Amino acid sequence: METITIVDGILIKDNKILLLKKFAKDYYEFPGGKVKERESLIDCLKRELEEEIGILPVKYTALAKLRLEFENKKITDYGFLIEEYEEEPEIKEKEIFEELTWKTHEEIKQIKTAPNVKQILRKLS
Repeated sequence: METITIVDGILIKDNKILLLKKFAKDYYEFPGGKVKERESLIDCLKRELEEEIGILPVKYTALAKLRLEFENKKITDYGFLIEEYEEEPEIKEKEIFEELTWKTHEEIKQIKTAPNVKQILRKLS
């Protein structure tokens, strides 16, 4: 089983949380991705958020560290609350993502998400 480290950016606006949905998946997830070799967590966070949703995080706080198994991978997941950022979020990788949406906690309970989403959201409660 492959072992990977990922980072997630949690953006909240008007009590809603930003989620993305890939064409290839049937669930919603936070923006973020896999940490490259010799890349710091923060460098990965900035790179992934710029690549996926076109923002530059300028103020962020470590929110959660999870260990989970998903899609035949052992994952260490670092969730960061993005408190301030430059630019407005929009899908940049249009060939990968079909939807960018803002959902309330209650709405998120009603949809299918990657397993880390609801675990990280419990840290916000």
